[in-house]
Amino acid sequence: MRMARDAYPHLKFDDNGEPCIPDDLTDAQAIELTADIFKVLATPSRLRILLALSHSPLTVSELVLLTNL
Repeated sequence: MRMARDAYPHLKFDDNGEPCIPDDLTDAQAIELTADIFKVLATPSRLRILLALSHSPLTVSELVLLTNL
């Protein structure tokens, strides 16, 4: 499936004009691990904790206060 390079500037192409598939898209173990991480973050309370901690370090008491847990 040959693609127009100008239409997809963010992709890399081989010498035949075919898009190169990044290694991380073909690594089944990496895909499975990433899916497991997203499963953990699918819980709203865990996601709230992660978002709160992404701004600054917090104590457990501060997390409880900020996330209403």
